[in-house]
Amino acid sequence: MANYISITRILQMAYGAGAQIVGIPFNVYRIQNNGATNYIDSTNLIASNIRVDRQPVASGNKGFETTRRMEVMWWELMGNFNNFQVGDVFVSNDTVLNQGWVEVPYSSDDFIGFMLAENMPTRAPIGARLHTQAKLYTANILPNGSNIFDNTQPNKQPIVLSNGTFSPASMGTAANIPIAYMPHRNYGDIYQPYTPNMTPMERRIVYVPPLNGYQPVAGDEFVFQDGSHYYIESNYHQDSGTVGNQFLCAKVVDGAGQ
Repeated sequence: MANYISITRILQMAYGAGAQIVGIPFNVYRIQNNGATNYIDSTNLIASNIRVDRQPVASGNKGFETTRRMEVMWWELMGNFNNFQVGDVFVSNDTVLNQGWVEVPYSSDDFIGFMLAENMPTRAPIGARLHTQAKLYTANILPNGSNIFDNTQPNKQPIVLSNGTFSPASMGTAANIPIAYMPHRNYGDIYQPYTPNMTPMERRIVYVPPLNGYQPVAGDEFVFQDGSHYYIESNYHQDSGTVGNQFLCAKVVDGAGQ
């Protein structure tokens, strides 16, 4: 007897058949219990040349489960995601049309990618745009030299990836985490207009996949690949529905181009 499970499987296979014709190829990465120290790492690769086509979700379309505003760039996906999970990261490996067509024709830190953010039964899958990587740091909450917890310590702890889990570390190299960012204009009604005669802070909306073992908090700091630093002012995340993290971040250090 047909039910929502069998219908979903059939729909996914139909999406996959269409994507084989019009979709571009992607490598797929999943956080696993292994020696990987970055999200996009060869040891996290679970599939190659998976064909997916994508179309931007229209502004105001509430056919999926997330916040009311469309600050994150969401994609409606056409592909067979029967064997994939929310949180899987897809990175285009199209050697023919990437550079010069959908990327600049020279070396860049950007890439074409998305994270599978929602895969509800009987509905088209939803992806969240990803296009670069960043490192994440959190406040050092270890005692100072007098064995006192001093929240004014300027140093930060890197968020590292070890055995499939993200966590703060007193030492080590922060993991490269795939993200997307876009200019901040008006983030709902939670921020009032800027004070007259004061230069407004430069802000970005940052989307980050769910990080197993660690949930970023306000005050955590991203270091983008150009060297610019942004700290989290407002953090919103979902582990169900349309999964992932949406952050409003303010710039504290200029980089080369952001």
